[in-house]
Amino acid sequence: MAKTKKPVIAIDIDDCLAKFAERVVAYGNKHWGHNIETGHYDEDWFSMWDVGHAELQRRIDKMFFDESFYPTLSKIDGASETLWDLTRDYKLVVMTARSEALLRDVTCRWIDENYPGLIDEIYFLGDWGSVKEYDIYRTKADMCGGYGVEYLIDDQPKHVNGAAERGVKALLYGNYGWNHQAAVHKSVVRVKDWEAVKNYFEGRQKYER
Repeated sequence: MAKTKKPVIAIDIDDCLAKFAERVVAYGNKHWGHNIETGHYDEDWFSMWDVGHAELQRRIDKMFFDESFYPTLSKIDGASETLWDLTRDYKLVVMTARSEALLRDVTCRWIDENYPGLIDEIYFLGDWGSVKEYDIYRTKADMCGGYGVEYLIDDQPKHVNGAAERGVKALLYGNYGWNHQAAVHKSVVRVKDWEAVKNYFEGRQKYER
């Protein structure tokens, strides 16, 4: 008898598995004299740091290749424990908007070191050529469809909304400054932490839409 395929859960890395915003803000405060709190993080780094293209490119180049940045990101509390529980019934993959060209190796190493034996595949959306050319080949919604993903866990409203519109069961992770008041698709479920993710998949909790 053929084995039944496990449903696939796709998980974002930054601010779902790794404490990314916290590190970006601290790095900017240390190296460029800002005084920004993590709660005021914005993925639009132009606006957050109030810089132009040339300066942002210089900062990205510094961070991307600084061994104190990506390789040493801290794990999100509770993620490993919940992921181990989920592996019994689900296939886990990572889906990230990080640059494959620049960050594939460091990303794969970080996942292997911090979540060993838990992640089956790592999918990258696109590539950073420069801050002026941010080429996204596919959206996460596109990738969910292409790889048979049934669930998406992500901290960015745009990704969970897009996935939900395609019929993917989408969970908006975290109670962050950039997502806690965002408008979301009616089927999107908000989960504040990994305990809430575990409860969702075990069907133990009613969730706010």
